[in-house]
Amino acid sequence: MYAELTEDERKTWQGRAEADKTRFLAEMVLYTPPLGFDAKGDIIRETNTQPVPGAIRKGKYTRDPNAPKKNFSSYLLYQNALRDSFKADNPGMTFGQLSKYTSHMYKSLIPEERAQWEERARLDKERYDNEMSQYVSPPGHDAQGRLIEDRPLSKKPKLVRDPNAPKRARGSFGKRALILYCIV
Repeated sequence: MYAELTEDERKTWQGRAEADKTRFLAEMVLYTPPLGFDAKGDIIRETNTQPVPGAIRKGKYTRDPNAPKKNFSSYLLYQNALRDSFKADNPGMTFGQLSKYTSHMYKSLIPEERAQWEERARLDKERYDNEMSQYVSPPGHDAQGRLIEDRPLSKKPKLVRDPNAPKRARGSFGKRALILYCIV
């Protein structure tokens, strides 16, 4: 809807956004944060505190080095097998360009060639399933060999803000969408 506005209507909304930004900046000059909050109104966290319960921790699991390696898809098997020849044929390509080229080459395979790679992937899956059926995880690891204490937490912590801090200014698009939403 914002894209369909006339130039005059858009200037009106941009003017309102500028006025709101001026209001916000004026309130921020007068704002003195209470103890425990920074100048923006966000809570100040100790750097040596424990993670918030329910927080998401990014990164990979720590795996048992003796755990079976995951099986590869047919595309990854194809890519790993032909990467060196593709690099030799196209020495000036960047990593991203080479990935796109490999993907295009895999998509253009005839059905018989693709069936060969899918068969290799099926055999690799059987290998993985066989190794997993024989794998016994060490204490402190789950059935896939991941360290139990290293599991990422599922919830994202809520950012605590000072309730008396000035509210951020909205852009012209956001105001238009909000007003139209309230009208409907």
